[in-house]
Amino acid sequence: MDLETERMCHAGSPPPLKGKGFGGLYQNGYYINYLHGLDYLCKNHIKQNTRVLEIGCFYGVSSRLFREYSDFVTCVDINYYEEMRYVVEQFDIKFHQQDSNTFLNNIEKGSYDFIYIDTTHGFHDTLTEIKNAYNKLNEDQLLSGHDYNTTGVQSAINHAFKYPNIQIYLDSSWVIKKTSDLVLQV
Repeated sequence: MDLETERMCHAGSPPPLKGKGFGGLYQNGYYINYLHGLDYLCKNHIKQNTRVLEIGCFYGVSSRLFREYSDFVTCVDINYYEEMRYVVEQFDIKFHQQDSNTFLNNIEKGSYDFIYIDTTHGFHDTLTEIKNAYNKLNEDQLLSGHDYNTTGVQSAINHAFKYPNIQIYLDSSWVIKKTSDLVLQV
């Protein structure tokens, strides 16, 4: 997969031409639009048998990358864009068109080893998703997401946890391991 494939563009618009996506390549210290950071995250945390849940998949660019590392990728998004239909069909990915928190509230604890949040980036929505996702993980499973460079996501993480052991990647993706010492504050 080309790691310079754009991850996002304006919702409902056609996929962008290379280098013409949503915002610039380099924003607030992160290379948010391209996949280099997410690829490194995947190399560090996702294996072939890792059960990945991606909340907010948009056109499926990051979904395809997750699928290169794992045989078990499930995506949830409130919209089911034609580009995502193609990804689902071509790369054997499960898709649920549903609100993120409705989906999270209806899965069994431990169903996924790695939950990646990339939805609205607003404080309240992200905080609710973090809480719901973290409660569905077993110890040593991973909570992750995109857009740590945004105030909403960063504030939600800092509000949810006291001193999380967080890893931040070049594309502003983040990872937190669930441990007995890391308790939700919300």
